[in-house]
Amino acid sequence: MTDFKMPELMSMKDIVKTYNIPYGSVRKMCIRGDIKYRKIGKAWMINLNSLKNYLEGENNA
Repeated sequence: MTDFKMPELMSMKDIVKTYNIPYGSVRKMCIRGDIKYRKIGKAWMINLNSLKNYLEGENNA
């Protein structure tokens, strides 16, 4: 059996509160494809590993 790990997700609203990043900036990162996300209903769910990598400079050379 293959080990499958679900990605850790956090809503955009919680990202803004937790990391003090402006809503518009997070939204632009999603739209540009800088970070991975999924829209679930009305919520934008952000992949935390993708956000971490972006903020550490791995995707934004």
